[in-house]
Amino acid sequence: MAASPERAELNKRWRIRDNMPGTRACCPMIVKAQVGATAFGLDVRALIHDLEVEFGEELLLRYADWMTLRESRASFEIEGEADTLADPAQGFPGGGLSRQQGAFDLPGHVH
Repeated sequence: MAASPERAELNKRWRIRDNMPGTRACCPMIVKAQVGATAFGLDVRALIHDLEVEFGEELLLRYADWMTLRESRASFEIEGEADTLADPAQGFPGGGLSRQQGAFDLPGHVH
């Protein structure tokens, strides 16, 4: 795998450093097209603000928590570890996941 200057391979024939993601057999790429250009132009902050105005911040935070917990539960089921998943409500008393994001250091994170 490349996709970084440190892992680039020198291609003497073309006189380039190949830092494409993946391998020769499978190199995932995003094709630049009008659809992508339109998506890059979206004002996401304005869209989120409109949702907050329409539904309120509290409902959006509750929905984000619900989706995060549902995704976690599904991941544990896929991996066959559903029985090891504790009650999520016990781990986040009175607050919810969305209010605690960024409040703690990630494991192995160095300041």
